[in-house]
Amino acid sequence: MLAKLREGTAELRIETGRWRGLERQERICKCCESGEVEDVEHLVMRCAHVKEERGKLMELMDERVAVAMD
Repeated sequence: MLAKLREGTAELRIETGRWRGLERQERICKCCESGEVEDVEHLVMRCAHVKEERGKLMELMDERVAVAMD
């Protein structure tokens, strides 16, 4: 998934909408009700659909940083 996100081939609305000829503002996230364009930044930082996973990732990163600092 990371490779797809970096390559621009992930099936986010920002990409699939471009393939279908949709204007950028029409490529809205269908997973949450934010009304935001579904791009990488939205998915990783703000999408409510992955809020729990994002929290777990942040906790893991905090733990790893704490261990590295010791």
